[in-house]
Order: sequence, then structure tokens, then C-alpha cells
Amino acid sequence: MILKTTRTPLLDDDHAAIMEQLAAERTSGPSEFTKTLVQNWFGGLRLAESYNTAWPTKTRMLSVVLPDRGVCPIDDARDLHGLRMRFRLNPVGEDAVNWLRVFAYIARGAEGPFVLAEDPDQLARACGIKRDGISPGLRANLRPPQVVFIDGAQTFVHARILYADKLFETAFRVGRPDPDCGDLWAGGEVEMIHDEPIGPAGVRCEMTLASVRMSRFEV
Repeated sequence: MILKTTRTPLLDDDHAAIMEQLAAERTSGPSEFTKTLVQNWFGGLRLAESYNTAWPTKTRMLSVVLPDRGVCPIDDARDLHGLRMRFRLNPVGEDAVNWLRVFAYIARGAEGPFVLAEDPDQLARACGIKRDGISPGLRANLRPPQVVFIDGAQTFVHARILYADKLFETAFRVGRPDPDCGDLWAGGEVEMIHDEPIGPAGVRCEMTLASVRMSRFEV
């Protein structure tokens, strides 16, 4: 799981309901997912991760369960921006950290996702690797993200990130003031304002994301 919170398995009928909603409007994408795990995210939203452990490839499908039990798939950063604008989301403090966890994972670079490197269990789950594949040296360099400063709708976060096969010390700004309105913008925009390589990690994220384009939610 991407989030660092207690995992709560969905009931079978909840999994089926999510799959049914996705299948009803999906324009493309696989349908062989057999299990969904859900976590509380923030603002009444829940993050759902669907997968099939029998697959030879490690593929996940991410979606957000809305307060009205509707389902919004997340393929890329556009979907998160659409969700942010639709619900006027303003993640601040620890909510901003949970937003960052998902945004960094979704907004993939040329060599894969940006995975917050917090602890061995979290990193192994997020990357689809075995826990014992994380070396003692890497374990010693894992750190939970830290909120260092909050300024209105802006939250500044220090985090260690696994990208490709390297570990980085980074700083992010989540949210920003709106210069046009002269007021605080409904946050959620993510900007990496500092990155410094720590060294080779010896592992890389092996998870891929299934594309589930749905015209209803395109932005």
C-alpha cells in the first residue's frame, strides 16, 4: 500500500461494486483484478488499490472511493488535479503528506515512480518487492516524511524518495498562494523544491499501474 496508515480490507461486495463501476464506463484497461484494499485518505475520500496476486506481472489499479460511494480511477496526475478541483481539496499538514504519497507515485518520471522511502515494510509494499530484499544500508537511510512548515494552504515537507535505483533527500511544497485572487488557493499542487542524491538504493519499484481511462472523469 502507498499510504502509511492501517489497512482495512474491503468486503467482497465492495470490491465487486468498485469493479462494476469501473467496467461500466471504462474505455480500456484490464479487468482481472480479484482483490481491493482500501485506506482512509482525507476529506471523506478513500484510496483503493486493486490487484491480482496470481498475475505474473506486478500491476495495480488505483482509484478513489468518493463520499457518495462513486469511484474515480487515478491513472495519472491529471486525474488527481481533476479530483482536487472537483472537491476543492486543500490538504494541509499530515493530509498534505498523504496527498504527496499518492501524487509522487502517480506522477512518474522516465524511470518509474517517486516512492516515499519511510520504512522497510512500507517500501516493500509500495514497490512490490520482498522485505528481505532491502539491504541493511538502505534500511538505515529510510525516514518518515516530516512536515517542517505550514503557511496557510502551503505545507513544506522533507522526505526521502526512492527513484529508479537511487535514494534522494528531497523537499516538497504542497499547495501555493493564488497570485491572481490574492487569496489562498485550494491546495494540492506539488512542487519539488530541493533534491539531493544520497546514493544507490540497490532496489527499484517493480510495480506498474493499469490504465483505466474513463471519459466521465477525464479533465
